[in-house]
Amino acid sequence: MGTSMQLTISDIERARELKDPALINSIVTLARQSDPEPEVPIRDEALTFDRFIRTISSYDFRQKPDEEQRAYRVEQMRLLEADDAEVALPERLKLHKVILELWSDSSYYSRIVLIDIIRHIPLKFGPWRALKHIYKASEASNDYQLSGEISARFDTATEHEFSQATLVYMRRRAWRHLRKLGESLPVCYPEAVIHYLAAYPEDTQWSNTWVANHIFHHQSKSYGISRFGHISGRNNLLKNRAFAEVWKRSPEPLLRLLNIARSEFIRNYACDALKQDFAVVLRNVEPRWIVDLAALPVASPAIDGFIIWLLQSSPKLEQHQFRSLGLHDSVIGLLESKDNTARQYAIAYVKAHARDLPLAQLLELAGNNDKQISQLVQQLLSERDPRNAVGLEVWGQLLEFDRHYDFTAKVLRKHFGRKELTPQWFSERLIAASGRGQQFSQDTLLELYPAKTLGIDYFREIAEQLDPENPHASEVTGFIFEQMEQLGVADLPAEFLQFALLHPLYQWQVSHWIDNDIVKANVLPLNFYQALVFEPEWAEHALIKQFRQSDVRWQQNLSFDEGIADGVSQWLSDVRRFSPGDLGFEWLMKLVNREEPTYHDFAVELMIKAFVPADFAVQGDASDAEDEPVEAAGEIDKTIDLEQQTFLFTGKMKTMPRGDAQKVVTAANGKNVGTVTKNLNYLVIGDEGSPMYGNGRKGSKQVKAESLMAAGADLKVMSETAFLQMMAGEQREFSEDSIEEGCKTLWTMALDEPDTPVSKFAIKYIRYHHPELCLKLTDRPVDPGAEIPDSFATFERFKTMFSHAHTPLRQLALDYAEYEFARWEPVSAELIKLCESKYSEVSEFVAKALLEEPDAENKRYNIDATLLDAGAVYSFCESRNPPTRQLGMQIIQKYEKFQLPESLFLLTESPDRELRGFVVRILWSLYRNYATTTHWKPELPVMPGMSKADLAKREAAEKNLGMGLPVRPENLPADKETLQTLLQRWLYELPPGRLSGERLENSLKPLSASAAKKALIETFRDVALDDIEFAKMVLPLFRNFTQSRGAMEQAACLVAVTRIQHSHPELVGV
Repeated sequence: MGTSMQLTISDIERARELKDPALINSIVTLARQSDPEPEVPIRDEALTFDRFIRTISSYDFRQKPDEEQRAYRVEQMRLLEADDAEVALPERLKLHKVILELWSDSSYYSRIVLIDIIRHIPLKFGPWRALKHIYKASEASNDYQLSGEISARFDTATEHEFSQATLVYMRRRAWRHLRKLGESLPVCYPEAVIHYLAAYPEDTQWSNTWVANHIFHHQSKSYGISRFGHISGRNNLLKNRAFAEVWKRSPEPLLRLLNIARSEFIRNYACDALKQDFAVVLRNVEPRWIVDLAALPVASPAIDGFIIWLLQSSPKLEQHQFRSLGLHDSVIGLLESKDNTARQYAIAYVKAHARDLPLAQLLELAGNNDKQISQLVQQLLSERDPRNAVGLEVWGQLLEFDRHYDFTAKVLRKHFGRKELTPQWFSERLIAASGRGQQFSQDTLLELYPAKTLGIDYFREIAEQLDPENPHASEVTGFIFEQMEQLGVADLPAEFLQFALLHPLYQWQVSHWIDNDIVKANVLPLNFYQALVFEPEWAEHALIKQFRQSDVRWQQNLSFDEGIADGVSQWLSDVRRFSPGDLGFEWLMKLVNREEPTYHDFAVELMIKAFVPADFAVQGDASDAEDEPVEAAGEIDKTIDLEQQTFLFTGKMKTMPRGDAQKVVTAANGKNVGTVTKNLNYLVIGDEGSPMYGNGRKGSKQVKAESLMAAGADLKVMSETAFLQMMAGEQREFSEDSIEEGCKTLWTMALDEPDTPVSKFAIKYIRYHHPELCLKLTDRPVDPGAEIPDSFATFERFKTMFSHAHTPLRQLALDYAEYEFARWEPVSAELIKLCESKYSEVSEFVAKALLEEPDAENKRYNIDATLLDAGAVYSFCESRNPPTRQLGMQIIQKYEKFQLPESLFLLTESPDRELRGFVVRILWSLYRNYATTTHWKPELPVMPGMSKADLAKREAAEKNLGMGLPVRPENLPADKETLQTLLQRWLYELPPGRLSGERLENSLKPLSASAAKKALIETFRDVALDDIEFAKMVLPLFRNFTQSRGAMEQAACLVAVTRIQHSHPELVGV
């Protein structure tokens, strides 16, 4: 029965009917079971068992008369047990019924089960109710066995649900019963007490008992109401025992106690009492009784010592008669005794009368760790003929024992040779690996048979039969694999290598062989490696299925091993061993589609490193990897002629030492050089990177190569992977159509289902195959021929990405824009759309592209705003999007060509206060006169510590500053008087109308007439606060307008006049 389920009394009754072996465990489990939560809330007034217990345990209840208490308990329990009780009793509280039924049943089965329940069941209310009843009944009927079991359980209890006072009462009652028995029927006292003592378990804390202490120490008088105090000579159980004279009447009760006692402490008491009280009587003990005592199914030093006492005390029991008296086997059995006296007696007996012990018995004794027993075994074996009387089989078994190894090994070397110690005999020892036998085989096998004579198959067959669960198997493993490696493992069958890679003891060794090319990785089938890496395919692989269905336990228990998976992943990603094409596009994409980082990252890293865009062109139907070995990519026999092209290696190589790579170049008619020059053809960067790449810095060779390439040198920088693919003869050039098709596939992967593993992969691939982006992210260039072509990376393709809701896609567009925006040259309408993006990073990027001063760092994304059409720039200012309007104002402010008065007048109609203020300031700057000296020019500040490069930038920027003053148009739209008249009309007569022309669909909605007039007043006021000349023009208008009937206009003008006069006190009264 499952312990996780709620057990019921019905379950227990069913188990009892079936005589279920788990019956006792089920009863114990039910007693410990927590009460289930009620399905409906319980009323506060409802009678529950917990409330009943709290009531009868309370102080007030205890003060009531005993009869009243008893009547209350009986009535309340009747109500609780009633079928219609409001709150049913938990199942555990009904256990008393089952226990009482077992007690009522007179069968032997029920009796045994009941005793086991008494020993193990928790002392909780349900079982307690039954145990209390059974104890009282057993006491009345003189059932000493049951009353003794229950008494011992109460006397040793440390955990109980009922009160301590109740437990003390039951203990005192048990001793009172025994005391009265000793006083009234002394002849029955020992018979009863042995059942009480026999019931105490081995782990009893004797000093805490009450009944047992009275039995042993009653006459010491060292006890109080409920416990014993200090007892002098506590270990002497005979000195102060109760009713000592009664025990001396007959040895029979003590002899029976030896048979039934559960505790060695009690057996010691029985033996001591027999020796003291019946020393004379037991001198004439019958041999048959000693034999029976020795045959008891318990390893008891007390009984063994008592047997020796009997043998030595009896004058008629002579050692030379033991065989005829039937005592021989009993004494031989004492060789295994834990009692030193008994063991020494048995050794002396064997030496004198039993030197012919059978070999089987000597082998059993060989496992004994006692030094004298070991010496006896070796002494007896030494007296026999090693070959005929003992034999090779026995010596082989003796090898397994540490104490006998040196002795046995010496005998074997001296008396046995190649004729007996065959290779098969040694292999049996090695396969068994059960002790020192395998050590002897390792030490001796090669002395008799050289490894070359045995052959590699001899050791392989041992490996195939070795059980990895054997604790000594690892010692054998090291030996046999060392021999195989010395004999040469390159030609080991693929089947064995697959077996070894799955074997928990051999995996590391085979991995070492493959890591170091002692065994070529391509010997094993590729789909086997793929199964070791990819758990979903692991359980479906035919070989693994076969293993898991075998009868061998370690094979049945095989499970996916992440450690092996990591190692195999390294082999699969090594293009010397397997080309990406060998692994299969479909299989790698299957891993790319996984969410688990282990699979996804492995495939992504490999495909980014080893696949060019054309590899993603629509694939034909790719069949799964065959269950056959593949030819390693790095060892395909292709005629590679490098035609004296020059190579230079830098950075740490991952797959081979740099010297080996240089040898590959030389063998293929190439040249290795030592420095980067314009004549270098290929700079190869190791896949492990260079120590000089620390903190994101490139190595000096790569930096120089890039500068030469920028200057026009025909030099290519490639990765170690690309170099190995080149040397394997793999095609690295594809048609433009294939490249375009592959890029489209990647694009579809990225966009179709964003935020999926395949989309993440495609985004990363596209990013890492842009030449400048790859350098920025990895400090390494894209391999030649692996770049995303410019013809594919167009603005038309990327423009929708800027507004994509998925952040990684949007970021990809921005990353590409950093390097392609200037090449794309988006038209004005597209720039405005990007500016109006709801994503701030997009609009900020466009602003940066349009406003930054051109330099070497931004030349790939900088847009010359002066090339824009003026109407397009003004369209920026009409946008509903504030950052877009702000950008328009910044462009107009920065470039004088857009400060056209006739166009700026149109923008004064905008509802945007900031824009209106900006326009008014620009217009006013065209009208006002600037007082400057003849030769004044603006200058940029010179900061301390500026480098030559910084000074050069400052000089270039100063050239763009011009004269520092706005260029006054030759033909102003109106003179100052007309301008003042216009301002007056704006304030007094005309509300701002709609902007002329609908340049944008998403244009600003005009303000209402009153709001527009107030906004215009505030705009003029703000400009006037900063410019006194403008203030002189508008202040008279504001003063006139303070007489307006419109409350809002009047208030706005009053505020304006007040603030202007405060800022320019000289205008007060003017």
